[in-house]
Amino acid sequence: MFDIPLMGEGTGSVEALPSYLHRCAYHHAVPTTKFLEYLHRECNRLHDHKQNYFKASQTVSMRSLLTYGEYPRIYVKVIKHLTGRNVAPATFLPLMAVVSQPQVEICRSARWCPECFKSIRDLGSEPYIKLVWHLSEVTHCPHHHTPLLEACPHCGADQNAVGRRLPLDVCHKCERSLSERAVAPVEISPSWVHQAGDLLRLLTHIPHRSADCFNASGLIKPEGLERSINDFSIRCAEPEFDAAYEYCWTNKDVRKQVWGCQSISLRTLRALAHLTNVDIIDLLSGNLLNRTKTMRYLWRQPVPEPLALNRSRDKHDHGKCFQRLTELARSETPLSLKEVARRAGLSIGYVNYRFPVLKQQIVARYEKHMEQLALEKHHRAMQAALRYFNSSQYEKHPKSRKQALKHLLGETDLTKLYLKPAIESAYQKYQQQ
Repeated sequence: MFDIPLMGEGTGSVEALPSYLHRCAYHHAVPTTKFLEYLHRECNRLHDHKQNYFKASQTVSMRSLLTYGEYPRIYVKVIKHLTGRNVAPATFLPLMAVVSQPQVEICRSARWCPECFKSIRDLGSEPYIKLVWHLSEVTHCPHHHTPLLEACPHCGADQNAVGRRLPLDVCHKCERSLSERAVAPVEISPSWVHQAGDLLRLLTHIPHRSADCFNASGLIKPEGLERSINDFSIRCAEPEFDAAYEYCWTNKDVRKQVWGCQSISLRTLRALAHLTNVDIIDLLSGNLLNRTKTMRYLWRQPVPEPLALNRSRDKHDHGKCFQRLTELARSETPLSLKEVARRAGLSIGYVNYRFPVLKQQIVARYEKHMEQLALEKHHRAMQAALRYFNSSQYEKHPKSRKQALKHLLGETDLTKLYLKPAIESAYQKYQQQ
């Protein structure tokens, strides 16, 4: 395996793991799915495990590579074994021992800044997707202050495909540049507004902390956060910090962290860092008292909405929710129940409880649509297989099932699930001629 450098290493603009894996696959001239399957084979060989079936396109999603799951840990370990390069800073794995798994903080879709892509390409470097762009709170580029995009400006396709073969600044569907905007950005963030600046500083500080902050596995030690939380709890008992006790000590995440029951959530950690007026990394390394001796706490100031510890639950307007769901249910392309609920900003449980009849209609329409798509793919696979064995266009190609599958996989966008039965049927008819 080639040793591909991690872009932006040691800065807040560090590359995300999905982007790094895409670039590695591109440099090895294979689809990303094939590259991931290669890493799994190397992992099994490294641990002397039996080779089990693994198909990346059916198992791995872009978002799963940014969590604390099994796959990012496997890829980080195998890449370090093969090349000696540590790509853990391209993930949130260093926080795994102290922070609970981030969920709402991570975006569902890949996002990018066209201006960043263009400037990186103009400098003669290789465009990549930054880890900070995957944070849902970051809606504008921290450098250009322009809105991030999550769909191709030319064809509207998202860029979440795991098996892409093209550079990251080229749409995998229409193959046009992602370094352009269809229209000029309407909303530009003011230069004095730094969205999620605390997280950007965290990504910058982690690679530069001393080895004492990390354990043997490369994770930030939980002792530092425990020391900061204990110091925080002692200060809350002092009379001048009544507001701190009232505001934060009622939060169950903080209480459970002090009692040693569970790791703290990233949102609570950010709120505590904001209220104690320190960086997150100082909170994690146990330097809370050292940093706040000469600094003022911010208990009396309102906390930004994304960091609010005790946010009131939003009450749904059932009439408006039903109207939104009905519009989505009648969309030109049928959507799954999960996608309808996501676009409406509702939970699946709420939709199922409040509108069971509408839910059944959405599910039935989507299932019928998927059956129709599957039938169309079966027809296309059969036509392609019959052409391969009977058309003069493929006269010079070997008439075997293996060669037919190999050729049609590259020529069509169909999978083995549809091609294998079609090739078998077409081959039997070819043999009978």
